[in-house]
Amino acid sequence: MEYTYNTYSFRNVYHNLDPATRQEIIDLWTGEGVVSAEAARKRVDEVVFTIRNPAGQLAGVTTVYVDNFVTRDNPYYFMRAFIRSRDRVRWGLLQFVSGKAIEFLKHHGDAALRPKGMIALVENRKGWRVGARRYLERNGWSYLGIGPRGNHVWYINFDGSPMPQEIQQRFGG
Repeated sequence: MEYTYNTYSFRNVYHNLDPATRQEIIDLWTGEGVVSAEAARKRVDEVVFTIRNPAGQLAGVTTVYVDNFVTRDNPYYFMRAFIRSRDRVRWGLLQFVSGKAIEFLKHHGDAALRPKGMIALVENRKGWRVGARRYLERNGWSYLGIGPRGNHVWYINFDGSPMPQEIQQRFGG
């Protein structure tokens, strides 16, 4: 699947990375100081979408991994995204690609794991602003509160249900 937003292109590469793109992603992360080379090699198989700028250069990626959220037998996709600083000039890139990742993963369903939805741990303070919060809410995200590491925790359940009350209470909800 390929998409465009403004002049940027997005390609779904989930579990389908060729060796050249794999190395390109590792080079992006290590060159930008995002993660170590070892961590990049481990994380590269989690890439869902690549993001390319108008010149065709790799500008960013989204990744997901599946883990239990708060309790056992409560699997979710945990989403991460990175867009190179010089390509962060287009407002909406992250929001667009995040929406496409949710749309894809909602229907992809890692059958053995059956993730219930998506969790975003927002570390970037720009994502804590009122406008960003309103945007997330308009696009189906629900705010849980502040996580143990000080990040803002947002979620989307694929079936549209709210987070169970006992989990909301852990975050002050």
